[in-house]
Amino acid sequence: MEPRALPWGRPAGRRGRTGYDQGRAEGAEGGGIGPIRAARVLLRRPSRDILNCMVNYQPLTDTFAALADPTRRAVVERLATRGEAPVSALASEHEMSLPAFLKHVRVLERAGLLTTSKVGRVRRCRLAPLPLAEAERWMHAHRAFWEAQLESLDRFLSERPHTEEV
Repeated sequence: MEPRALPWGRPAGRRGRTGYDQGRAEGAEGGGIGPIRAARVLLRRPSRDILNCMVNYQPLTDTFAALADPTRRAVVERLATRGEAPVSALASEHEMSLPAFLKHVRVLERAGLLTTSKVGRVRRCRLAPLPLAEAERWMHAHRAFWEAQLESLDRFLSERPHTEEV
């Protein structure tokens, strides 16, 4: 008899089952799978779905996630200052293999920060300004909010009588 695979990838068997959940996965009491296994099944794969459909920041999240890496920021800066360039020329400016650099290009492409086009054997990268403009708009709105908050805090602190602590 072959051990059957559990939903989270480990083969079923006596090893690993102790105490409360022993035998319950087989449906021993009432035909259910038992609370331990049910919890494992529910928790085996975390969901990355956004539950609130009103909040949709995924493009902005992708932009900031892509820009979190210094290599990708350097690529975006290079394309912004000097314009379109072949992938090989961009890769030569960084101390990494071409396949590793192409992973960075793919992340930037998925985030919508750059587009690639292939002519013959040369793959060229071009900066796509829309995601950067959206990120700048978001930062500008939040900067105004936080500047107002900090000014309010400054006024509050300046109006308070200064007391020395020992």
